[in-house]
Amino acid sequence: MKRIKIAAAIFFILSGVFIFLVGCKSHPTYIFLVTLDTTRADHIDYSLSQNTLTPHLAELASRGQHFENAYALIPITLPSHASMFYSLPPHRLKIYNNGQIQKSSWPSVTQLLKGNGYTTGAVISLGVLKSEFGLDKGFDYYIENFKPFLWSKSADEVNEDVFQLIPQIHRNNPGEKYFFWIHYSDPHEPYYPP
Repeated sequence: MKRIKIAAAIFFILSGVFIFLVGCKSHPTYIFLVTLDTTRADHIDYSLSQNTLTPHLAELASRGQHFENAYALIPITLPSHASMFYSLPPHRLKIYNNGQIQKSSWPSVTQLLKGNGYTTGAVISLGVLKSEFGLDKGFDYYIENFKPFLWSKSADEVNEDVFQLIPQIHRNNPGEKYFFWIHYSDPHEPYYPP
């Protein structure tokens, strides 16, 4: 019963965001979705004063929106992100583990934004989110350039790709609206401290 309530809450939150974006007379020019894979909520501080844990993340959040009571429907990367992008629980998407291919006929939030004039781009940091698993639907740019025999990228490598992608998208699509998904996984194994 608790899972159903959480799934319903996430569905309504994402539905509300979409309805807001579609119904709004002035759409935001930039939408950034930053996901931090396998990050403990009690290790993030969103306060701007005396923040010793995550001051830069707090500064970024202060300029946008963060959701303090958001819950993952499943603690596995691919089905969790698929649930976010499709506003459907894993059992409706029939994705329960990494390595499964997302085949939903429902549109993703990315496809909906694309249909509303957004240029879309993503940079991912884990091989379980590669385009072959289906989360790339609706993205104009989906950066997944992993080094040979590696399945993860550090935040530095993700940032390098992001800071190349954003100007490239601006040059190719000036004056448009933009949606960027930036996926970090440094808290996730393998644990290589910077």
